[in-house]
Amino acid sequence: MKSIKPKGLIFISDVEKALEHEWFVDFVNKSEFELTFILFNSKNSELFNYIVKNGFVCKNFALKTKYFIPYYIILFAIKLLFRRVNFVHCHLFEASLIGLISAKIAGIKKRIYTRHHSDFHHTYFPKAVKYDLLINKLATHIIAVSNTIKKILIHMENVQTDKITVIPHGIPFSTFNKSITKQEVDEIKKKYIINDYSPVIGVISRFTEWKGVHYIIPAFKELLLSYPNAKLILANAEGDYEIEIRKLLSDIPQSAYQLILFEPNIIPLYKSFDVFVHTPIDANCEAFGQIYIEALCFEIPMICTLSGIANDLIINERNALVVDYKNTKEIYLALKKLLTNKDLCNKLVHQGKIDVKEYNFEMKFKRTKSIYLS
Repeated sequence: MKSIKPKGLIFISDVEKALEHEWFVDFVNKSEFELTFILFNSKNSELFNYIVKNGFVCKNFALKTKYFIPYYIILFAIKLLFRRVNFVHCHLFEASLIGLISAKIAGIKKRIYTRHHSDFHHTYFPKAVKYDLLINKLATHIIAVSNTIKKILIHMENVQTDKITVIPHGIPFSTFNKSITKQEVDEIKKKYIINDYSPVIGVISRFTEWKGVHYIIPAFKELLLSYPNAKLILANAEGDYEIEIRKLLSDIPQSAYQLILFEPNIIPLYKSFDVFVHTPIDANCEAFGQIYIEALCFEIPMICTLSGIANDLIINERNALVVDYKNTKEIYLALKKLLTNKDLCNKLVHQGKIDVKEYNFEMKFKRTKSIYLS
C-alpha cells in the first residue's frame, strides 16, 4: 500500500535571499514530504526562483501594509479548510501572524514557528510584544535558534518549556569542505579595490544601532595611525543607522574603506579579510548570528562581543578574541593583538574550525524533520 506523504505549508515573509532556506530546499526529500512555500513580498526574488527551480510549488503574495494581514488570514484559513495539511511552519513576523492564525482557525493541529528575532521588540518596539505573545500562544511547537532565544521565551514571555526546541542554524558539510581558489579571492579583491591594501578588516553587519558597527569605525581610525595602508570593508551596508555611520566614516580617508550592499559570493569575500569583526551591543540582541559560525568555518581570525549563539560557542582566546560591549578601545587593542601575533591567529583559526563543526545543517534539518514527523 502506498504511504501518504505528510503535507506542509512553509510561510516566509520579506526575504529576498537566504542561504538557510535554500539549504532547506536542498535537503528536503520530495518522496518524504509534499511541501508548498508561501512567500510574502518576495516576487521574482532569488529565494522564490531557487524554490521553483528545485521543483517545489511556491507562491508569492504582496503584503504592502499591515492592513493586508487580516485579508490574508481569512484567505489562508479558507484555503486550509479545503486543502488539509499536516503542519504549517512559519518564519518571520508577518508570515507567522498570518500562517499561525489561519492554521488555528482551520483546525491544523501542528503549528510550528521558528523564532528568528531576540528581544528586539522588548527593547525597541514594546507595543509589538503583544504580537509575539500571540504567536507563541498559537504555535504548538516553537523552534528557538539559540539558547538565548529559549531564555527570552521562558523568562520574558512565559512560554512553557515543553513547547520549545532549540535547533541552531548551521552550514552544510559540503560548504565546510569547499575549497576556494586564489583566483576567486583575487576577483573579489579586484572588484572591491582591496588588492593594494593590507591589512583588510572585514565587517558584515546591517547599519542598525544594535549591531555596534559605530564602535568598530573609530577603532579602525585609530588603527590607521599604525597601519596607514589598512582597509575597512563594510558589507550589508544599509539600514536605519546609516546617517550616523556615514558621519563616522567621514573622519577617515575615503580610500580606506569600502561599502558593499550585497555580495552573493560570500566565501571569497570572507577569504579576502585578514581579520573579521562583529560587535553587537549586548548578549541578547542577536537571535543567532550566522556570521559567527561563518567566520569560524571559513577560517578568519575573529574579534567579537558575545551575543546570540556566541554565548554558547565563542570562548576568548580559544576560537576568537572577545571584547566588551560598546568598547572601541578594546576593539582597537584586539586588532593590534591579532595583527602582531600570527601564532595566536593560527591557534584561533584551527580551534574555531573544530568547534564550529557541531553547527552543521545536516543536524539542523534532521531535528526539524523529526518535528514534522512527530
